[in-house]
Amino acid sequence: MSSGSFYVVKDLLPQVKALNLVRCILDKKPAHQYSTSFYKNCEILIWAILSTWKNFTEEDKRLIKQFLIELVIKEEMPMLLSQIQSTPSLSEMFDSADINYMKRFDTELEIPASLELDNTDLILFDFNKRRKPKCELKQLEQKLIATYDPKVVREVLMVISQNSLGISVWGMNPLWELPIPLQSVLQSLSRGFLQDFAYVMLAKSKEQMLATNYNLSLRFIQTLEEELKISSGSNIAKLSQMIKWEILLIQIVQVLNEWPKNSIDKNALANACENCLQNSETILPRTEIAEHCVICLLNLGKWEFLVNFDKRRSSLEIASAIACTCQEWVRNKMKEEQEQRRGLESKKIPPFQLPKVLWDIVLPIFGLSSHQKRGNQGSVYQDSQLMNLKTNIMSLFSNMRDPTCLSVVISMLTRFYNILRDLSKADQQISVEGVDWWPAILNNSQSYNTKAVCELLSLITLQALQFYPNNTVWLRLMGDINLVKDHYQAALKFYLQSLLIQTDYFNLPVGYDDDLFLRIIQCCTSLNCFTQAAVLYQFLEKPNYKQAFYYLRDCKMGNDAVDAYYHCFWDVNILEYLIHLHNQRGEFQRRKCAIQVMGLLEINSSNNVEIQREASNLRKATFLRALCKQYVF
Repeated sequence: MSSGSFYVVKDLLPQVKALNLVRCILDKKPAHQYSTSFYKNCEILIWAILSTWKNFTEEDKRLIKQFLIELVIKEEMPMLLSQIQSTPSLSEMFDSADINYMKRFDTELEIPASLELDNTDLILFDFNKRRKPKCELKQLEQKLIATYDPKVVREVLMVISQNSLGISVWGMNPLWELPIPLQSVLQSLSRGFLQDFAYVMLAKSKEQMLATNYNLSLRFIQTLEEELKISSGSNIAKLSQMIKWEILLIQIVQVLNEWPKNSIDKNALANACENCLQNSETILPRTEIAEHCVICLLNLGKWEFLVNFDKRRSSLEIASAIACTCQEWVRNKMKEEQEQRRGLESKKIPPFQLPKVLWDIVLPIFGLSSHQKRGNQGSVYQDSQLMNLKTNIMSLFSNMRDPTCLSVVISMLTRFYNILRDLSKADQQISVEGVDWWPAILNNSQSYNTKAVCELLSLITLQALQFYPNNTVWLRLMGDINLVKDHYQAALKFYLQSLLIQTDYFNLPVGYDDDLFLRIIQCCTSLNCFTQAAVLYQFLEKPNYKQAFYYLRDCKMGNDAVDAYYHCFWDVNILEYLIHLHNQRGEFQRRKCAIQVMGLLEINSSNNVEIQREASNLRKATFLRALCKQYVF
């Protein structure tokens, strides 16, 4: 103690635990918390029992005896029976029948070494002994399928190759499917380790790519690429070139799925895609890779290359049409901005026109079913050709990420939908940027499927919002689509989201936008929320008192909270009408509420314009936040 150190007996802790265990046995309490597995031998437990043996009653001895018999039967403490027999005080408790009974369990079992192996470890068996070949082969197959470590794959395949086990990796996992061009090249290799290694690495790389684990997918295929550099034989060069294209495919898929994240050098990727498409060698990239290169170049803005490239495939023709339209779209926007800077009103600017190439290609896929369809330019499509065209268009549209490409396609589909719906009222037309740049007339419009156009338009717009969730133009478009489909609550959600983003959650003043607020009012009235509609009529540049008074009269039949929104009124004319209306109906509580609102100083009609504007902005924000809480969040 003088040195500052404190020493205890080596076996103090086990002795304390043993004494506590004896106390629990005598008190008939659960003893599971005092495990006997930590004892190296049974001497400590015997010592704990004998230390208070003289004070034991017959009942205590019976409990101790029962506990010791259970320990011997469970075989939790080795050599316990022999220790009991060598201790006179304890041996007196047991008769010969008890001893014989316990001897039946007091035997040491020899566990085979093979059962003590950890099944999770890789066991590279000595196959020369051929102990259980079927079991060992199955374990190797299981390990090969389950592992995602290229080193382990190599070790297992080396064992299979060196021992000539006759295992075929081609049919080992039904999910390991390679494209036909890759399979043909692999089958042309000589049978052995390299063929199996290439197959497994390519299959696992594709599996990880589909699971969006791109780093591991690239690791598998790059390991194979390094292996091929030190290998020789026929078709090795061809396989190496094809593997480079597979690496390019993985990178393109990664860029598309992680858009707009810059995880890869996009300029280098665009150059690789151009080189792949311009490849003049006898080895051509397979169709999937070529199509992904086209999609990648389209999204990376390499439109000039696609416009001038040889269009031997239908996907290239569609992509070239989109690229050409995108170029013209950018020119039109620049001209429009220049005209606006000169001071011309948007109505006086002559309408621009986009090329009809894309229009003519896409339009036939919406035709009603028949044996053949004629495009807008007179091209005849058989059903099989039309199905291939639709597949290529849908594949291209679903992989578009560039905002200009998406704007082009969305505006075109919106124009299709407006023409097919044949609506004469301007307030019912769906509006989006660039919609007026497309043709306004469609021949034989009855032969096209309006529902299919609407579904594709909704699909592409939602896809665009997935990558650009703060685009207010597309949010309003989704509101318009749901409005014409009579999905009023969904339409309100999108309209309010666009306003929310535009005004930074209504921290900025809400400007006048009569077209938008009239559509929101239409949604509210269709949902029987008449008081909300009356409040919204104040948002118009010229408040529509006639309609506001009409809906306030009908608010008894509504589904909203009526007077709970009175604090959102700032127009004195509407408040005066509310007071008069409630006085006529004898609704004195609501009249009192309206009078209290009208008596607030900030909405006095004698205030200057700045105070009135601040009061209206405050109430606009309060009301729109309440609507967002109801319909958006």
